[in-house]
Amino acid sequence: MSRSGSSMIQHIEELYVAGLQRYQEKEDMWNERRKVEISALSKQLEGPKQSQKQYTMLLKQLGGQSRHFEEQKEQYRAKLSEETAYNRYLLGVALEEKTERMKLEENYSLCGALERMVCLAEWQKKIPPTGETQQGLDKLAQMAEFTMILDKEVQARQLDVKDVIAAASHLYQDVSRSPHQKGVIIVMASEYPDNTRAALVIFLKLQSNWPRPLDWWECPLRK
Repeated sequence: MSRSGSSMIQHIEELYVAGLQRYQEKEDMWNERRKVEISALSKQLEGPKQSQKQYTMLLKQLGGQSRHFEEQKEQYRAKLSEETAYNRYLLGVALEEKTERMKLEENYSLCGALERMVCLAEWQKKIPPTGETQQGLDKLAQMAEFTMILDKEVQARQLDVKDVIAAASHLYQDVSRSPHQKGVIIVMASEYPDNTRAALVIFLKLQSNWPRPLDWWECPLRK
């Protein structure tokens, strides 16, 4: 990939991550502001005895501030929705760029798919930055999404959960050493033991539920 292409995807990644952080900061700011305002008025209501008129005025003020806050928050959410849609667009561009880079670097394969998956999970804050693909897979294996697919696969394949998890713990190394095909993402039964193949399928099914999933196939043994 050209230097300009690499710079582009890096810029998109930075925009996406920065956007997520900014949204969380805004949400925290709104929630904190609401707590402070409500708390201040509540203390006045609970303070020295108020006249009926003062008490009624405070209640109206409290209700008015709540309505004003909700109106402002709705406006913020509408704007946030627009920015989120744009962020999704940026994420899509980044993923397409990464997929093209995999093909150009002849890494459109099972290894490349696992690397892309960890990268996407980090972008979306599903897992913390790890620096290593296997470490990222280990983090993904702790997710509830993974466990749900794991339970179904071990039952369908009549395998032991512990054996599949053990295979997942060194999956990237095993796939890197095997003669997997490039230019296509296919799990060949003839190339991987049952537990390794099950672990691969679980991760691939997991990414199938995420934005811009990669196409993949499992090829069983021929009888």
